[in-house]
Amino acid sequence: MKKKLKLKIGFIGLGKMGKPMTRNLINNGYNVIGYDTNKKALQDLKKIGGNTINEIKNFDHDISVFITMLPNGDLVKNSVLNLVKYLDKKNPVIIIDMSSSDPIGTKQLYENVKNKNIKLIDAPVSGGVKKAISGKLSIMVSGNTKTIKKVSPILSKMGDNIIEMGSLGSAHAMKAINNYVSAMGLMAVCEALIIGKKFGINLKTLNNALNVSSGKNNSTENKIEQFVLSNKFSSGFSLPLMSKDLSIAWKLSKKLNLNLSGIRYASKEWKKANNKLNLDTDHTEIFKYIRNVSTKKI
Repeated sequence: MKKKLKLKIGFIGLGKMGKPMTRNLINNGYNVIGYDTNKKALQDLKKIGGNTINEIKNFDHDISVFITMLPNGDLVKNSVLNLVKYLDKKNPVIIIDMSSSDPIGTKQLYENVKNKNIKLIDAPVSGGVKKAISGKLSIMVSGNTKTIKKVSPILSKMGDNIIEMGSLGSAHAMKAINNYVSAMGLMAVCEALIIGKKFGINLKTLNNALNVSSGKNNSTENKIEQFVLSNKFSSGFSLPLMSKDLSIAWKLSKKLNLNLSGIRYASKEWKKANNKLNLDTDHTEIFKYIRNVSTKKI
């Protein structure tokens, strides 16, 4: 007897993160209908048991939950505002934005859709492609508590750490804060490697020493040996996206009338690196940028 599918989920954004996330939903019995501007991404979704549409207006009117997983908040806004034009206002809809969007923009987006029988929650993720594949993402979620409770079974199929952050936009703010801390940690380790090499310390030994000392962080454990020292630079998270997240964090700090030198410095340096390197550059290649500027005279 064929297993009955759970509710339909409309999924917008089938890229490096969206693809494994939809696979986990499909493997857990959800009927995923996906949309992406990339035709190959649509073909890939079909191969793993999903359904696809070629235009946002073609989503079934009986879909009650939509997920967006897009590179930035502007794309989310455009997609959502386009989507709501074609939804049946009689049917309540929940939209879960799992992208790394601007928290202020998220609040503004909700103001545009709240009178159209739509509930919006933000649920950005951390863990990268590896944890997206394993279904062990950390998911920060905020918004109406009843709405969050309703979609928690869906989120739990994509992540094993679900943290409620508070009112709408708080999760997107937390994502930006998290990536700021992560980026600063990576920059610090890259500079440590450059100092160590100049002094004559073996870089693998240096990183091993950090990992058993107070300098240990996510980069020393999961990035340096795997992607920097190996010269693979293939973590799956791009430098432009990290730069975007740091820009969100800096703009948020300014919006809150805070004068924070670290976040200002990080945002500017990652933006410079983004302008120097290629569009598809992995974020671990910040090492190359820091190495290049380290030889300039003070």
